[in-house]
Amino acid sequence: MTGTIQLILDNFAEADAELQSALAEFEALADLSGMAGSAVRLGDLRVRQNDYDSAEKLFATAREIYMRTGDRNGLAICHSSLGGLRRKQGRLQEAMENYSIAEEILTAIGNQKAASKSRELMARLRNSQ
Repeated sequence: MTGTIQLILDNFAEADAELQSALAEFEALADLSGMAGSAVRLGDLRVRQNDYDSAEKLFATAREIYMRTGDRNGLAICHSSLGGLRRKQGRLQEAMENYSIAEEILTAIGNQKAASKSRELMARLRNSQ
């Protein structure tokens, strides 16, 4: 939790230490949900640091866990984060695909507020092209 707060506050060094620690703790506990959530947040940090290769690996790890455990909300969050990574890489079609997958999942599980956010991200992406 504190790693997420540090990330929001742009305290990257503190966020990195907290998120790495959380990921290690969840791995030691074999807590898949915690591992996936920490991997996504750490991936989001890596995107903000322009470390796209590390972000890609972290998102892939989280996506695999979410798919294996059936956590559709987590999977949607992961796809949204992947969309942000792809957008920053200039891979706009892939970003649109990730945002679309997130929107479809969120609509299917009834999370209309988050689905609306995904639609907003897709509209912004279309308008920027």
